[in-house]
Amino acid sequence: MSLCYTSKNSKKQEFWHLTQVVIDFLIKRHLIQLLDQHNFISLSKIFYVNTNKRNNQIGDEGVMGLGSGLKTIPKLKSLTLDLKENNICESGAHSLSDSLENCYQLTDLSLDFYDNKIEGKGISHLGRGLKNCRNLKQITLNLWQNLIDDDGIARFGYDIGNMTSLTNFSIYLWKNQIRDEGISNFGQGISKSRSIRNLLINCWSNNIGIQGALGFLKQLQSCVKLNSLILDLQNNNIRNQDNYRLLNKIFKIKRLVKRYIKLSYANKY
Repeated sequence: MSLCYTSKNSKKQEFWHLTQVVIDFLIKRHLIQLLDQHNFISLSKIFYVNTNKRNNQIGDEGVMGLGSGLKTIPKLKSLTLDLKENNICESGAHSLSDSLENCYQLTDLSLDFYDNKIEGKGISHLGRGLKNCRNLKQITLNLWQNLIDDDGIARFGYDIGNMTSLTNFSIYLWKNQIRDEGISNFGQGISKSRSIRNLLINCWSNNIGIQGALGFLKQLQSCVKLNSLILDLQNNNIRNQDNYRLLNKIFKIKRLVKRYIKLSYANKY
């Protein structure tokens, strides 16, 4: 049984057999009140769909409210949140992280933070929360156009690498502040994983040079279960004549069944 929820619903109800809810709302007070107004006894899937991007008012306060509600859903297994363009900062990411730690049965998570203000500390908090979701098998995380730096992405990588059930991990980091040290340390963290099989990393338009890219790929050689890698390093500080070095490095990851790397288009050199 599923339910499509809009902000017009107000009467408190108990849904004993509801397993899936699709939410479409805009005003942050509705976000805060949503899960407090209804008892979702058997809910296992939430899809928050933000269809109107022009006047978003969620912010950190709204994410905190949503996080409080998530703590009350013990059977939640799949969570999709579209939180793009909502002025979410460190405190919002921290609050959501704390809430995810209580979602013990969560296996599938998709978070869209496109065009917010999440910095290094924010993604570090998020990583700590994800690490404690011991049953998570699939993560899709969109952090395009935030403020993530080397230290933040490195810490996040170590937390992802310590997740014991994660098999599919996709992260989009277009237009952040990641340099050579950050991407190399990010790879070092991920390389600790004993479960990741499919990895997609989009670092389009950061400040990554050839040494950082080579360091990242070198670290992935230690990722024992990895068999599929998709890597986008377009529009970074990699010269076209260095592309062959990266291609040689990626082919040294012998266990890969699928390998795809984007390099040449719109590099800064």
